[in-house]
Amino acid sequence: MDIDRLKRISEHASVFLVGPNGAGKSRTLKALCQHYAKGSGASIAISNTPFARLPDRIAGADYAHLRVNQSTTYQMFSRLLWDALRDASFSLISMREVLEYTGYEPILRVQITPQFRSRSSSSPYRRISNEAFRIARGVERLYGTHDINFSDVHTFLARLEDIARAPILQREINNVLRSEQRPPIKITFGLIKEGGELAVPLEDASSGELTLITSAMFILSRRDKLARVFVDEPENSLHPHWQVKFFEFITNLLRREDIKFFVATHSAVLANGALSGDVAVRLIKCEGHTYREIDVERGGADESIERILWEAFETVTPVNNYLSESLSDLAWRVRDGTLSKEAARQRLEAFARQSFSNKQLDFIKACDKLIMSFD
Repeated sequence: MDIDRLKRISEHASVFLVGPNGAGKSRTLKALCQHYAKGSGASIAISNTPFARLPDRIAGADYAHLRVNQSTTYQMFSRLLWDALRDASFSLISMREVLEYTGYEPILRVQITPQFRSRSSSSPYRRISNEAFRIARGVERLYGTHDINFSDVHTFLARLEDIARAPILQREINNVLRSEQRPPIKITFGLIKEGGELAVPLEDASSGELTLITSAMFILSRRDKLARVFVDEPENSLHPHWQVKFFEFITNLLRREDIKFFVATHSAVLANGALSGDVAVRLIKCEGHTYREIDVERGGADESIERILWEAFETVTPVNNYLSESLSDLAWRVRDGTLSKEAARQRLEAFARQSFSNKQLDFIKACDKLIMSFD
């Protein structure tokens, strides 16, 4: 099929663009993003690669683009804390759900300290809000460590309002402080593992956890008008455990069935997780400038999905019945004389190149020895 046919398919279901490296997945995702983003409702895009192809902005569209990295995680927490002052229950519950799902307590630890050795100059006052002036005047009372419990809306609104405002207003507050020859403030965030007491500084959290937390919070922060989500390579930095759960995790958090997802991925594990869920997903293999839909029988056997994933990605998952069946079939065909040893070994080499499990490689080597032992 061509790109126009692919666009028509995308109107009725979420689409996963698959294929090996260089197949054109990211380029196609960008084309779909530019095509759909100007439609009704909001669109967001998330890039998990250093060289993002998705556009940063689209003229005339309700569109936002996030490049996932450590600094954007800090920015997302800051923005959601600010939003919580207007809609406490929504934003706080969203952050609580994300942290609990990723194995953290529903608590954000905020530490505010003076920087006595800072030499940065201040900016003109015209860029500073009255709110920043007010907080700067009494900033000393904010020094220390503060735990924001996302399960306790009352305490948040009653005692922690300025703590929530400070991260967004930090630059303005520091301009006021520097102009008055007072030390600027430094703000850091920490997370607490479930059942733990020690806070993990945000910069020390794993890249996979930060990817998941940032992506989820970015999506949730725009949930109201959201119509479309474009994600380029969400599997980057994610452990296979999270790749399996990624699509289910995001769709469960949104709790809406009318949002379309467009995902470019080279992860068979992530696609397998999406195919196993309840949301309608169309699997499209990119082949340069042409596309081929891979038929998926919903609720089919694991072996069927594994066969599809081999066709789509030319790779195999660590525990794979399809691989076992294929190697067994090769051995029987060589023994029956319907396939030469040379042809069988070429097929084994293809499996070995695309496998990423030592157990698989050992299994393939054992099969090779068995085939070569046949008279």
